[in-house]
Amino acid sequence: MSTFALDCLVRSVEEGRPFDASAYTDDALFRLERARVFDDHWLACAPEDAASDPGAWHRARDADPRLVIARDANLELCAWFDVCRHRGAPLLPEEDAGRERALCVECPYHGWRYAMDGALLSPRSAREDGAARGLVRAEVQRHAAQTWVRYDEARGERAVHAPPWLIEVANAPISRARSVRWEVRANWKLVVENFQESHHFARVHPALEALTPWKRSSSECDPSRRWLSGFMPLVDGAETVSTSAKLRGRTPIVRGADELRVVRDAYVFPNALYSRQPDYLLVYRLFAAAVDRTVLHCDTLVHGASTDAHRFMLDEVFSFWDRVHEEDREVCEGQQRCAGSRGFRPTGYDASEDGVRAFDAMVAGALTG
Repeated sequence: MSTFALDCLVRSVEEGRPFDASAYTDDALFRLERARVFDDHWLACAPEDAASDPGAWHRARDADPRLVIARDANLELCAWFDVCRHRGAPLLPEEDAGRERALCVECPYHGWRYAMDGALLSPRSAREDGAARGLVRAEVQRHAAQTWVRYDEARGERAVHAPPWLIEVANAPISRARSVRWEVRANWKLVVENFQESHHFARVHPALEALTPWKRSSSECDPSRRWLSGFMPLVDGAETVSTSAKLRGRTPIVRGADELRVVRDAYVFPNALYSRQPDYLLVYRLFAAAVDRTVLHCDTLVHGASTDAHRFMLDEVFSFWDRVHEEDREVCEGQQRCAGSRGFRPTGYDASEDGVRAFDAMVAGALTG
């Protein structure tokens, strides 16, 4: 472990200033983050509707290449590792998803068979203890419009926490309209810090600034809750965030006239981010692939009552956010390039960056707790 990098990170939080360069460039610190931040807590790893049918499975590749979310014969959601307990061979094809209609998986190496919940069905010898030889499993749950996994050695909290407004909209009749994946050549903390403030809208996202001006934003920043939340009103004349700024007949996913006029966002520790517009919810999963590489997934969820014709009009939503994501990617990658310079010496948080400061405190607390 890089005690120097960790000491610098903790000292930055204690002194009320942003992280030093080593927080974004130190490989040993990154490995510690993987262990204490990602492996020790509930991790958003798949869409909420992943593996919906009996025998269906979804490979949560970016969380762990061998981690599988599956649906068993009793319609229970399960999570296990695609590694045979006999000699460590893979059981499933190297694909992102599939369905085993026999409701079991069989090792192609020696024929060991497992139920979709990971239980061993056919030990190769009477001496084998079938109950003890099932696949290595993880806890799994659906919460806040995502599928979450918690590894058996995790030390973090037993529950996933999220802001009340997010729980309300996640329980609405919403469904996935699109999923996209991309990579950012930057440290994962830079990506979250960028999400946690809207101060950069005017210069980086002029189209977003025109609909949700950053000076009208506010935040809820209590790191002890394990989530952060933000609030931004829409400008007069705008009905949603898209290239047209119009609902186009899509059914709102919120209740109450006041909520129709605001955008809300949230960060749920450690890797889930959300942006709720009146008519759709953006659901992000973030994975720290390397000290300088982050993988992002984004699902767009809409009300189930929206017709196919109205869903077609989502193209103006998709194109809007594709541009915003590209703008964010460029600025975060620029920060990462500068993090390796001796000139990278951050001096303080802007008054509007309370969400960034709260996130940094969360990370430091997880690493030292």
